[in-house]
Amino acid sequence: MKRNLLLAALAIAGLSTSAQTYTVTANGQPVQNGSTIDCYDYEFDEYNIDGVSGTDVQINPRLFLSTEKEYALNMTVTNNSNVTIPDALFCWPTTCVNVKAGQSQTQTGTSSTSPQPMQIDSDFFDINDPAFTLPLKVEISRVDNAGEKFSFTVNLIWDPSKVAAVDLVEVDDVAPVYYDLAGRRVLNPEKGALVIERRGAKAVKKVF
Repeated sequence: MKRNLLLAALAIAGLSTSAQTYTVTANGQPVQNGSTIDCYDYEFDEYNIDGVSGTDVQINPRLFLSTEKEYALNMTVTNNSNVTIPDALFCWPTTCVNVKAGQSQTQTGTSSTSPQPMQIDSDFFDINDPAFTLPLKVEISRVDNAGEKFSFTVNLIWDPSKVAAVDLVEVDDVAPVYYDLAGRRVLNPEKGALVIERRGAKAVKKVF
């Protein structure tokens, strides 16, 4: 009997340790395993592409991940919406891809014990669009232990009526890093090249 109680205690302790493997924060607040985040954080950037000007809108929940020690991780983002435009942008750890409605994308990277940004956002150009929600499921698991998962849902919500009521987030004041559309680092982009510009936790596509 005592042996069975000891085994049960060890099993519970193992689950507790496993649950502490991933630490995720959104906008500075801890994210619990299985929780849902509603995001209304809007960023507005003026653009001019091929002579066409307008306002680019992003919804970005400022996600950061840290772990107890460095692990090789799989991160899967599933776009559970039926909104075809905009796509959801997903950058992890350096490559950025779009996740279309009803689809998933998985990338593998190495975590860091210090917080590192996870880029999850939507990017669209017509700020007069009616309200919509992009529910994105995020799953993080160790490559060597696929059963150990941390998952949560991010609802990226565009609601024009809330724009005046939220604090607009300014672009992080850090030097930009550039990647091509295949996710390769570009040290000196050529003029006119379409690149992904990353500043801290923010990534946008732009013509250099």
